[in-house]
This record gives sequence, structure tokens and C-alpha cells, in this order.
Amino acid sequence: MDPLVKNILWDGVEDFTGLWDVVFEVQRTEGFTQSSPEECREKAREVLELLLADGLIDLYTCGWPLDNEAAEVVLPEDRSAILRTDLSWTVEAETLVWFATTDKGLDFYGEETLPGGE
Repeated sequence: MDPLVKNILWDGVEDFTGLWDVVFEVQRTEGFTQSSPEECREKAREVLELLLADGLIDLYTCGWPLDNEAAEVVLPEDRSAILRTDLSWTVEAETLVWFATTDKGLDFYGEETLPGGE
């Protein structure tokens, strides 16, 4: 499994994770440490779109502080527009964008990282 995908999936297992954290994850990834913030955000967007398409993560919107009960899932038809909106990648918006790893994503993570796929 690609190390970036592995780290993103794990971030989403632990808790809801803000999109801005995915940019930081890209910046720490070999091959991107010297990339601009814009390049890192574009890579983050590309990876998230692939993970969404495969059903490995879901996107959510919610204000701050994060309230799991108030978080609303982003409908599939709205995902691309949200990922292409600059404000979605910051902590400065009134409504923040988060992701979480789905059960399918957790299964995939386990299959790819644990001995014997357990």
C-alpha cells in the first residue's frame, strides 16, 4: 500500500480528520517535502477522491468544536465541489470539512498492513 494512502486511512480510523491535516500528511511524504502548499493540496485532493470513489472514506461537514452527533455526511454528488473549494482545506471556515475511514477502508487497511490480512 502506498505510504500516503496508509497514513491517510489510519488518520481517519482514529477520529474525524480535517482536510488540512491531509495536506500536512502529503508534506511529510517522500517526494513532496519540497513541494508548495498548493501542490500538496492538489495531491491530497487526488488521493481523497480516489479513496472516496472506492468507498474507503467518507466526507463530513461540521463546525468547531467537532461534534460527532452534528457531523453531516457529504453526498457523493457534492464531494468534488467541496474538495475543489479552497475554504474546505482551512480551519477558518464556519463549517469545516472532515473525513473518516469507513468500515470498508478499515478492512482494506488491515488486509494491506497486517500479517495475514487480519
